[in-house]
Amino acid sequence: IILSAWNDVILTTPILITSGGFYVAWYMAGEQVTLGTNLNPPFSNRTYELLGSTWAIYRSRETQDLMIRATITRSSVGIPGIDPPGVEASNFYPNPTTNNSSIYFNLQNPNTGVSFNLYSMDGPLVRKEQLGNWTNGTQSYELSTADLRNGIYNAEFLFGGRGVHRRIVVAH
Repeated sequence: IILSAWNDVILTTPILITSGGFYVAWYMAGEQVTLGTNLNPPFSNRTYELLGSTWAIYRSRETQDLMIRATITRSSVGIPGIDPPGVEASNFYPNPTTNNSSIYFNLQNPNTGVSFNLYSMDGPLVRKEQLGNWTNGTQSYELSTADLRNGIYNAEFLFGGRGVHRRIVVAH
């Protein structure tokens, strides 16, 4: 840490946020270590501090904001892999989704017995559907997510035993 300067702290393990918000805590481990403050209104009034072992509303939150910046990047939600021969698949769109998301397939051969499985990130099967026979050309599938909990899901489309795998994020 360099005193009187912006310091970047890069996490060695990224944090995945699939819903809700997050908080940043700064532990002041030294007499001369301080955080920068913004004295220009408007103020967020959302700053807290740790007093002893208890979180409390920041004592100066009506006249300043502490300057902690978090840089957030979007991560890829698709599972890298190779689609089976004769099947080209898009990713789900929109993704993340709140209610419905679509995926498109370009098929070079008719496929019989197309099926769909949806798994939660911790493994259990949450949905299974038989989609019937699909013909050559463009096919689409619309996934309704209204009954799903927020989170990341692994989608599997089986074309005669050969799989297309994609991830979808549900954020109501």
